[in-house]
Amino acid sequence: ENMNIDEIKRVEKIIELQNMKLSEFANEIGIKSSTLTHILNGRNNVSLEVARKIVKRFPNISFDWLILGNGSMFRKESNFQEPTLFDTPEIKSSKPDVSRKEERPKNTRQFSPIQEKSTSHNNDLEKDLKLINEIHSKLQTPPREITKIIVYFDDNTFKEFGN
Repeated sequence: ENMNIDEIKRVEKIIELQNMKLSEFANEIGIKSSTLTHILNGRNNVSLEVARKIVKRFPNISFDWLILGNGSMFRKESNFQEPTLFDTPEIKSSKPDVSRKEERPKNTRQFSPIQEKSTSHNNDLEKDLKLINEIHSKLQTPPREITKIIVYFDDNTFKEFGN
């Protein structure tokens, strides 16, 4: 029973830090508002699935802290910063440059991306960057051409130009 109260407080702390309404937070992590309400009023425990969704959406929240209350709320940072989908990374060599850490603007609604200490993860950097570039290029909209323009006049008539 007491562990449940601590879990609730930890979830509330994340929501508070994100400065979101309960419905916004539920939507952001991909659960129903009622599910979140049941957790916060103590009816339901934080399920493994809900905890995964929170950590997936807010990757610098420590899973151990969220579930067990162990350690710091935030994951430990290393010098390696994984790119997000919206970055446009440049592939210069197979080794990431860990000597400099890029500064990112602070956003009150979003945590920074996952940061790993693992060197085996860094070995896949080039493959990850290629995949990100591929996804990014598919998200770009193709060039479009205007095919028709409609002009409306104040006497409720209109004229069409084009096909």
